[in-house]
Amino acid sequence: MKDFKDLSGDYNKAQQERKVQAILGTLDIKNKTVLDIFCGDASYFKYFENYIGVDDSPENIMMSGADVILASPKALPFSDKNFDVVMCISSAHSFPDYKKVLSEMKRVSKEHVIITVLKKAKNYKEVSTFIEENFEIRKILEEQKDLIFICT
Repeated sequence: MKDFKDLSGDYNKAQQERKVQAILGTLDIKNKTVLDIFCGDASYFKYFENYIGVDDSPENIMMSGADVILASPKALPFSDKNFDVVMCISSAHSFPDYKKVLSEMKRVSKEHVIITVLKKAKNYKEVSTFIEENFEIRKILEEQKDLIFICT
């Protein structure tokens, strides 16, 4: 997987932060155990009491100021239902084997899976359809550039 900075295109930190704020405005998860998939520099850790990030890029992990694990999101090194919340902000549409990654997210989640999908991504419809068919969607938030799927 390429580094987030290579995949993110016209994303910026403020847009990313707005997504997290929208999620926090919808769900009371600040004190939950949170796993952040493809966390990049783990900049969201400050919003959560019990945060762990996962990324497959050593460079991203070195930039992180949080508890981050170098691992493949296609084979998460955690037991089933290990985290209250598992989220993937602005990268679900970027990885070729998104079905495996999203399935792993579901496997390790106890309560919520949160997935944002870029509306202008080439595979937007395909990824969104997979989410709709494989997750129980509780709410969809429409953000400027993404849809935020809040699932169980």
